Amino acid sequence: MGPGLYPARPPTATPVVAGCIIRFRTLDLVTGPPFTGATGHGYSWAHTEGVVRHATIAIDNAAHQLADHALNRDDPPTATWAARKGILVTRSCEQCYRNLMAADVAANNPTAVEAAYQQLLATITADDGPDATDHLDPETTAAARTPPPPPPTPPLTMGRYLPITNPYEPPSDPGRFKMLSNRSLRWRIVG
Repeated sequence: MGPGLYPARPPTATPVVAGCIIRFRTLDLVTGPPFTGATGHGYSWAHTEGVVRHATIAIDNAAHQLADHALNRDDPPTATWAARKGILVTRSCEQCYRNLMAADVAANNPTAVEAAYQQLLATITADDGPDATDHLDPETTAAARTPPPPPPTPPLTMGRYLPITNPYEPPSDPGRFKMLSNRSLRWRIVG
């Protein structure tokens, strides 16, 4: 990729949006832990000089920041994607799993929340032994037990009155309705 293929910052983007764009493009390049898949000892220098550790931390931080931003903007698919990119790099990162479970809760997908929690438990058990799951952060356990948000409530109607959003805009069929007053948001059905 040559220079200018991805501009560092779109001209109309705020610094927060530009940072998210850069994080998104960076995470889009992630396919697994850094410097894996090499044959022989081709990348041994990356391990001895700490490049792998620094790259892992940078990718993990970018995944957390993008997932947090996406959750704050009510964008569960992007939060899920970013959390999964972080999990590709750091298999047992509790914060990535918390972001993943929060995105699944926001998407109202309780089976995915439980699947993510079970995947975390299996990963920690495989990496650190069966006793390691006793030391999970309480926030992680709470994220797995978070109930889904309630379904949206239907618009409130009072008797035979219908709510409208704009008092100056008549309903779609004005012949059947009569406005009760000029300042009222309520309409009465006529006939």
